[in-house]
Amino acid sequence: MAGIDLIDDLRAGAKPALAIERYRHMAREYDATCWRIEPLRALAIQSLALLPGERVLDVACGTGSTVVTLARQVGRTGRVLGIEQCPAMADIVRQRLWDAGIEHAEIITSPVHLVSRAFGADAVLCSFTHDVLQSPVAVSHVRNLSRSGARIAVLGVRTLPWWWGW
Repeated sequence: MAGIDLIDDLRAGAKPALAIERYRHMAREYDATCWRIEPLRALAIQSLALLPGERVLDVACGTGSTVVTLARQVGRTGRVLGIEQCPAMADIVRQRLWDAGIEHAEIITSPVHLVSRAFGADAVLCSFTHDVLQSPVAVSHVRNLSRSGARIAVLGVRTLPWWWGW
């Protein structure tokens, strides 16, 4: 029965409060769990072909390993906006930026679809942003935070349909 409960849980859609609670518990150890995807994140960032002075949106930025890299690539004349709904994760990003001496990046603690500001991103990074990409409202909001013609890199996994196992 546990397998059926899990499938029903996945079908129920995003559960923001549950996600925030789970990420709060794993925030301090989160980076250690991501070592396998770091080379893929680097490729996703490379694919954005960032230039000094550009504005970059990092959607659901987690603990911010990508925010620091993005900020270094766009330089002090550029801007990075990271959005993270889990306060514990956002606090880690802010500390990481402080430690790196980066002042041209800002972190907003909020679900993506509730961010109420203009940004005009030249490029957007979505790294393992499953819940965001499944929400038409959130995807539309990412578009609103970006300028026309913005480059986007999406990194994640897609599971195969259950019947492939047969």
